[in-house]
Amino acid sequence: MKKTLVMFLFMGLFALPALAQLDNYKYFVVPKRFEAFMDINQHQSSTLVKFLLTKYGFDPLYDDAIPEELFLNKCLGLTTQLEDNSTYLQTVVAIVFYDCRGQEVFRTQEGRSKNKVFKEAYAEAIQEAMQTMALLTHNYQGSEKTTVEEPVVA
Repeated sequence: MKKTLVMFLFMGLFALPALAQLDNYKYFVVPKRFEAFMDINQHQSSTLVKFLLTKYGFDPLYDDAIPEELFLNKCLGLTTQLEDNSTYLQTVVAIVFYDCRGQEVFRTQEGRSKNKVFKEAYAEAIQEAMQTMALLTHNYQGSEKTTVEEPVVA
């Protein structure tokens, strides 16, 4: 219990600068197939990441359901990736957010699981990694750089 409390307090100190960075983005794009996996939504990873982002107050969407606003201006959103650093004995993942230029904007803590059933192990590890997002609140602060004006129809 003490270890978890200390971890949350420690992460909170580093999460504050990230909060301002994440507020610059309106959308969080979750791929239906993470690069670490062979199949779409393998181990229910995509649905779990999208669910947890929604739970923590972010506006996630799948990569095949991008609104026109984001299609016209990719810099309104961050792309979500699952970084898999698993070993033979342990499932280890982190969730990483990239901007439209491919630059890393934010990275969650690593989530770990020693469960031997892959679906359960990835669920545990993703949930632990996403606890970082629970410390943040998302409040999109649109700016002139990221807003797209509607075209004038004559």
